[in-house]
Amino acid sequence: MGNNNEYDDLALLSISKAAKVMKVGKIRIYQMIENKEIGVIELNNSIRIPYIELKRWQENKIKQSAVINKPNAFGLVTRNFITAPKDI
Repeated sequence: MGNNNEYDDLALLSISKAAKVMKVGKIRIYQMIENKEIGVIELNNSIRIPYIELKRWQENKIKQSAVINKPNAFGLVTRNFITAPKDI
């Protein structure tokens, strides 16, 4: 996730900076906010994302993938994907 030395945990990032740190587009950041995947702070009618929220999101995804990728009783690794009509 970007250069970890560039921001401390208390840094508040704009949408553009958060997208750059996460190496995704701004639309993905807005989706993450809408889906309550990351918390935000509203300051003077602008949205700021605490850097620690991006770290928390990433750590959560790493933990989830570790659980999903465990082999089953037959030694096979399975992945469950949930698709909604909007994803098709």
